[in-house]
Amino acid sequence: MASSAELESPSADGLHSSVEVCSTSPIVQGNNSSLARNQAPSTASEATLRSPSVAIVKGEIHNVLALMRANARYSALWRFEKEAADGHESPLVRGFKILHDVCVDVNDLSDLDTVVWLRPFIDVVIAPETSGPITGGALESLSKFLLYDFISEESLRAAEAVNRIAFVVCRCRFESTDSAADEVVLTKILNVLVHLLRSRVGHLLTDQAIWEAMVTALGIARQKHLSELLRKSAEHCMTQILLTVFSSLPPCSSVEENAAVDLTEAASACIERPISEAGTALMSEKDDLALLDALQSRTLWPPHVEYQPSYGLPCMRRLLALICALTDPITGDEAKRTLGLTLVTVVLETCGPRMGSHPCLVTVLQGTLCKSLLQNSRTSSLNILSLTLRVVFDMFTSVREHMKVQLEVFFNSMHLALATSDSSSPLVKEMAMESLVEFCREPELVVGLYVNYDCDMQCTNLFERLVQFLAKTSLPSKNGLNSINLLAAEGMRAMLASICKEVERAQEAIREGKDAAAQHLTAEQIRERKRKKGRLHIAAESFNHKPKEGLAMFRELRLAESDQPTAKEVASFIKEAPGLDRTIVGDFLGDPADFNLEVLSQYSNSFDFDGLTFDEALRQFLEGFRLPGEAQKIDRIMKAFASSLFKQSPGPMANEDAAYVLGFSVIMLNTDVHNKQVRHKMTKEQFIRNNRGINDGQDFPQEYLSALYDSIFENEIKLKDDLTSTDSAISEGMQAENWDDLLTRSKSDSGQFQGNISVLMHLRDLFAIMWKEALHSFCVVFETTTNRRVLDRTLECLESLTQLASQVESEDAINSILVSMHGSMLRFVERSATGT
Repeated sequence: MASSAELESPSADGLHSSVEVCSTSPIVQGNNSSLARNQAPSTASEATLRSPSVAIVKGEIHNVLALMRANARYSALWRFEKEAADGHESPLVRGFKILHDVCVDVNDLSDLDTVVWLRPFIDVVIAPETSGPITGGALESLSKFLLYDFISEESLRAAEAVNRIAFVVCRCRFESTDSAADEVVLTKILNVLVHLLRSRVGHLLTDQAIWEAMVTALGIARQKHLSELLRKSAEHCMTQILLTVFSSLPPCSSVEENAAVDLTEAASACIERPISEAGTALMSEKDDLALLDALQSRTLWPPHVEYQPSYGLPCMRRLLALICALTDPITGDEAKRTLGLTLVTVVLETCGPRMGSHPCLVTVLQGTLCKSLLQNSRTSSLNILSLTLRVVFDMFTSVREHMKVQLEVFFNSMHLALATSDSSSPLVKEMAMESLVEFCREPELVVGLYVNYDCDMQCTNLFERLVQFLAKTSLPSKNGLNSINLLAAEGMRAMLASICKEVERAQEAIREGKDAAAQHLTAEQIRERKRKKGRLHIAAESFNHKPKEGLAMFRELRLAESDQPTAKEVASFIKEAPGLDRTIVGDFLGDPADFNLEVLSQYSNSFDFDGLTFDEALRQFLEGFRLPGEAQKIDRIMKAFASSLFKQSPGPMANEDAAYVLGFSVIMLNTDVHNKQVRHKMTKEQFIRNNRGINDGQDFPQEYLSALYDSIFENEIKLKDDLTSTDSAISEGMQAENWDDLLTRSKSDSGQFQGNISVLMHLRDLFAIMWKEALHSFCVVFETTTNRRVLDRTLECLESLTQLASQVESEDAINSILVSMHGSMLRFVERSATGT
């Protein structure tokens, strides 16, 4: 609130000076002034050319003054008894009167400085002592000016004007009266923000202005004591802000993101400085004179500020991080998460694939959002679950090339887990199945699942698993087909239709000479990679049972180039094979046998430690196995790590022994600071003292050890538990503390989802995986259903399956399809005849 001192009248000397200057002003001099010669209409015809914008502004001045005069603070009834000095009148009222006097001699608003003619309305909005109706009147005037496009890019100081409006409206203060009247003012604040952003000068707003508008709307939306209607209006305002901002996202980055941040900070500084100094105070007498002079001479007041307006990527990144944070189930209630998920959907639907061209936005989605989505999938709220599944689908259609690891986790730990869990209600299972069907209708998904997951050694066989799941779920129970069975059958039909659609598109492209599918590997190479994945899985199971048996199986399956696998080949197998027991791997690497020691050396040398910090290298090294419990085995492993690290990235280390001792010290520190049973944690000073003289008799630099301590203290080195399958590794992603490990995978080359794949290259393999499952599913549904539409679609599926069998020239499949269809037809006719 403004203090009473702020409203006191100026001194008599100041008042006398004011009157004297005003008496010689151009307005008083009339036609002798240059302003009058240039602006005052001299004829009736010239007066008719006056822009209606001036009359409208004058009308709004009268409207706000009428509201102010109804308030005792501004009425000043004594002015009807004697002539009032300017200094005895409220600065707010005086500002409007001065503006009105100037508008009399102006033909068009474009003749005036935009900042100056908006100033009286802005001062009312930000003045804390004004009542709600007065503030609402000024806000309504600002909305009208924006709706009528009174501000354009050609207007004087347009950029500064629109940013001043945003700054002031977001800091609007007024005296509270009653809740209903206050909510009217809050509604008008939201209206001004939306009209400002969507006006033809909305693009002149800075990143900071957009951010403050979003936070203002969010603050209103989250006030539970406000009415539901107002809070929904605030949510609608947020939606409008996101739609407008993200619709301007360019297809690709045209400037460096860091440079964009610097420009934004400079623009924010420009807008905040003049407003914070002058905007929050009421107009003084000197301001009166400066305003009058500025209006009459058309000069810029306050001094001109160079702007670099137009919001961009930094603003979008900040907004995206904000709405993604709203989806966190740990910190947010259901209403907050619902709002966040809804707004994320708006952004994804607005941007589409363009978002994938901006790493700063993709990073937010990969981390914060995906982690929250995974946790939200275990909600008991059907609304939250529905929104979560929708966001996952929108991410696939928008930025799937960056979401390979995340989508694998979602399919396994969200869709399939919910659809198969005994603890899931029928409604939850139905929603999960509906989402799966939507994915199956995406033509690029089917081939993409096979190439990106089934043919990747570090991923689950997602395409095969999905086919088996749909085929099994489509089979009827003892009571016949239910909605879940029919959804599964529809999913299988959608997958088959997607393959057929891709085949038609590819064939059409070949006929037109436009086949431009990017193929990084040939079909045979991908097929061989798929076969090797299967062989590695078999060898890994044998290795988990007994390492010697695993190496024998490794040799039998011809995974080595020679009859006797080399240490380098075994090290590669340990590093790449999916599903290895990490405890078994740790014991094997720490074994003192000569061959094991050679494998350990090759294993440690296979890492690229160049450019990594000490703890980063150690984290990477310990990812693939669990340290054994025997001290001598740990000693051998740490010596191998120290040797490889010192060769590649010595840093301040004098020799391998220094790296070896420091490695042990870091592991001890990690255990000490992150073990809940340790009550007295090791301090940084103790850690530095414990490592004195270990660097070949010298001390490590103190800042080096200090940074190492901080890194371990803030981010634990997680010694992995045993994971005996890739599926287990994926389900581990359900734990929030393990999400960072999945992010590391997504940043690697293998974590990129390969698109634009030729279906013809992989059609034979796809058909081989799914035709038997699909045939059995379609035939059973055909024999069981009583729905004519389902019958017709099942027959279409069998026809499409036959066409694909002919396409890949599979006589066995064609014969099986014909025999199965014949049997199903007979059973269908028999059932129809008996009425069962």
